[in-house]
Amino acid sequence: MKELTEIFTIFPIFSLGVFTMTIENHNVRNRSAKSLAMAALLFSGLALPISSVFATTYNPNQAYEDPKNDPFSGDLNGSPSLAKFEFNGKKWEDGNSDGNYISAFTVTATETKTEGGKTEWIAGTWSFDPSKVTGISSSDVLFPTKIAVKSKDWFFFEVTAGTTSGTWSTKEYLGGKGLSHISFYDTGTPVPLPAAAWLFGSALMGVAGIGYRRKSQEA
Repeated sequence: MKELTEIFTIFPIFSLGVFTMTIENHNVRNRSAKSLAMAALLFSGLALPISSVFATTYNPNQAYEDPKNDPFSGDLNGSPSLAKFEFNGKKWEDGNSDGNYISAFTVTATETKTEGGKTEWIAGTWSFDPSKVTGISSSDVLFPTKIAVKSKDWFFFEVTAGTTSGTWSTKEYLGGKGLSHISFYDTGTPVPLPAAAWLFGSALMGVAGIGYRRKSQEA
């Protein structure tokens, strides 16, 4: 999936360079049509790279309001998801990293409150057993380093790679509201900015070169 994302991110920029050379080689002389076509292609080529390169960055220990939910289906600051615990129904969901991490995590409550006749969790513990990750070799197992806690709003905190247990709470940053879910992420790999940036830069240089050549010919 990550490989496909990179391909579709880079392809529009590459297409811009190919298109630029093609219209020049075929002596397309309608300047307005050429400019419009190149502008449209440039816009379409930028859409995916910008969404990937300039992804939202979240600060740890800072609450975020809905609809800015924690991005479990994607990455959190470049960290792929491992597993998510849903308080409603006490169910787990596997993340987008290789392997299945559902059985490796445990979430418990150490402090609860009753609201609207329902018992809600507001603090507790979490643990991680790497030997229970399935579908990948033990050498490829990832450890949680970012943990997102969600009630009505959400925030995340960080732990040192290799940590296998700790605590969680909604009291300090979420006003002690009942837990909705907890998501675990690993270290991950940041978006490959250099590749996208260099290709985009090459495309811009090609466009600039056309303008310079045109001015030289007109002179």
